[in-house]
Amino acid sequence: VSGTSTGVEHDRYEVAFTAYDGTGYSLASGSTSKIDIDTISYDNGSNFDTTNNRFIAPVTGVYMFNGGVQVGNLNDNEYLHTHLYKNGTTAFASGSRSPISDSGAAGQQTRSIVTGQTKLIAGETVELWAYQNTGVAQTCSTTVNNTFLSGHLVQADAKAESSFYAHRNTSTQTITASATFTQIQLTHTDFNYGNNFDTTNYEYVVPENGSGRYIFNFSIGCSTLSSTTDADRLIISAVYVNGSREITGSRRFHNQEAGYIVTTNGSGILDLVAGDVVDLRFYQSESTSETVVGGTDETFLSGYRLTTTPIEVPQPYSPVVWEYEVTSATDTIDVPAHLLGDKDYKFKLSVVNDNASNSTVSLFVNGDTTTSNYNCELIYSNAGSVT
Repeated sequence: VSGTSTGVEHDRYEVAFTAYDGTGYSLASGSTSKIDIDTISYDNGSNFDTTNNRFIAPVTGVYMFNGGVQVGNLNDNEYLHTHLYKNGTTAFASGSRSPISDSGAAGQQTRSIVTGQTKLIAGETVELWAYQNTGVAQTCSTTVNNTFLSGHLVQADAKAESSFYAHRNTSTQTITASATFTQIQLTHTDFNYGNNFDTTNYEYVVPENGSGRYIFNFSIGCSTLSSTTDADRLIISAVYVNGSREITGSRRFHNQEAGYIVTTNGSGILDLVAGDVVDLRFYQSESTSETVVGGTDETFLSGYRLTTTPIEVPQPYSPVVWEYEVTSATDTIDVPAHLLGDKDYKFKLSVVNDNASNSTVSLFVNGDTTTSNYNCELIYSNAGSVT
């Protein structure tokens, strides 16, 4: 689980909403249909149209959306699949295909979740669509967190920076390596503010002035594996930073009998500094090659910076040791410790003295000798005193 406070600049616009299916839409089988999102939970800016079940962009900019659909009564080899559509015609994000496997129980509640980022021109629309293949219509759950669409403005166009949406073209990519993570070749971008996504090396490079906290969303779609062994059907997506795995997407066991594309997806928040390199990778456990599908909604990586100023990232505790020799009966030693303000610090003073019966040892900061300003804990002493 990850989250953040509101650190994104939205100009003067406050655009955010959550709406849901309050009546129980009947989702037909065998075709992709728009879900009747007809009840508003909240709508800052009044941009959601419950009559036409869609969000209307008030300004040009980058937007983030989340959606979900839940239905019941799915049986073996049946599945549910969600999509986010722009202007009712173009899918810019596809969610998890949620199947009931051939070893699962019949009649199960199933939910498919979709997350996507896109650039909208003022007046363009976003809708939630879904597909199911049970052979009969399915009633969508009316709970706000089961069948819903939510979204918010990330950055208005005039202030957009460090935002991108990269994807494969319509061609496939063959993954020959097994049991290892292979880089996905994201050859195209829908938008690329700052031109920091490199479609030659398939990676996002944090710019010189781009340090901060980022959110990433990603998905990889792959075609049917040939193996019928469960252990050989595992697929995983992941985001790597500087060659190390930092965000791991969903682990999906491919249902070979169903014969459809399966997606593995995820999202996460990372603190990055200038020069960091981010890319998308894919893992599959089958001994033979696997095919990653192309298209803007199946295989993509998107991201944007949440904060517009560098973040002070807390560093792990690293003790520093100074060693000094006392040369006289009364001695003062200056320790070159550079301290940040507004912080609590703990110092451990260890004194070795063969004749400590009359020793008094004190530690003060910036010449402040008022002992009541310090909290002292005596860990061990065989004689003398410590302040």
